[in-house]
Amino acid sequence: MTDGVGRRTEAVPTRERPLALYGKVAIVTGAAKGMGGEISAALADDGAAVVLAGRDLDALERHEAVLNERFADAETLAVRCDVTDEAATANLAPRIVVLGSEG
Repeated sequence: MTDGVGRRTEAVPTRERPLALYGKVAIVTGAAKGMGGEISAALADDGAAVVLAGRDLDALERHEAVLNERFADAETLAVRCDVTDEAATANLAPRIVVLGSEG
């Protein structure tokens, strides 16, 4: 699927099982599409707060909306970040610390 939410997360009943990653923060680069989209959906399904990082902010925000709709209690943060740019990566860290301290 183009939104990154695949069959695994569609078939698994959410919130009817222990959330193994509740209270943890996961950072997924390339999170809007393909494998990154699948990984971020699986992490959100397991209860992690997910930082969606990538170069295409519009795609990240669309994927974030899908995750927030699919997993009502999901904590997500879409951040434009080109991991090949050292300064952009350094600016990502303070935003993640804030997300991790909110819960």
